[in-house]
Amino acid sequence: MSKQQTEFDSDPYSLFIFGINSPLTKEKYVPRLNKFFEFINLNGTLQEKCISFAKNATDDSYWAVASVIKYIQMIKERIEKK
Repeated sequence: MSKQQTEFDSDPYSLFIFGINSPLTKEKYVPRLNKFFEFINLNGTLQEKCISFAKNATDDSYWAVASVIKYIQMIKERIEKK
């Protein structure tokens, strides 16, 4: 395996982008991902936030699941208030 392929495999942001085929979907999901990371107080560029989230999730899967659930709850409450 080449060094370039190893870097790609270990870059969560690249994997996220690679998994989205539609440019319109990409246009909507990238800012949504950034909002999620802001909600859970991750700092840095979007790429750095992806790496940080992946590392934290690997170290503590409970934290990752709890973070996603809290974010979803916040969105649901916001929708219900409207």
